[in-house]
Amino acid sequence: MDGGGAGAVGRTYTKGRRQPYLIRKWPGSNWALPLGPYTITQLLVFVGSVYLLLSYRDLWARFGPFNLVIGVGLPLLLTYLTRHTRIEGRDPLRAGVALTALLLQPRAGYLGGDPFRAPGPTVQRGGRFPVAQLPAEVRVLPPPVHTGEQRQGPEPRPWLADLLRQAGQPPARERER
Repeated sequence: MDGGGAGAVGRTYTKGRRQPYLIRKWPGSNWALPLGPYTITQLLVFVGSVYLLLSYRDLWARFGPFNLVIGVGLPLLLTYLTRHTRIEGRDPLRAGVALTALLLQPRAGYLGGDPFRAPGPTVQRGGRFPVAQLPAEVRVLPPPVHTGEQRQGPEPRPWLADLLRQAGQPPARERER
């Protein structure tokens, strides 16, 4: 294709759709989040880590002034590390939602918005039944007429016992002559 002609243009928005939703301000106010913007995953990690640290304070709060470093620094560190964590270009929360949707969908997929169920076998009585109406110009060959003779396939190969039994005899074809 030469560069001067009009051609088909294809665009992809995959990278744009994989960008995380960012939260810049506290909902319902003009107050901006410090060191933001944050993804939903980052906020969940921050809130979850603060909750766990406060819930289990009696297990880890034994270091005096160093408790402040642990109580404030650990949630901030986890939040920062979550920003740079990507699974197939997605943040961990969206990757987890996609994995959950994959595991919960029916194996055979969907048909018309409902889970697909393969139909069971149907017994047709009466031998022949029409499947579709053929156009008039199509010739239908009559079924083959069976005569008393039936074509046989190639002769079966003899087994080892048969070969040993016939060892001293000439082959069947030469005996018939």
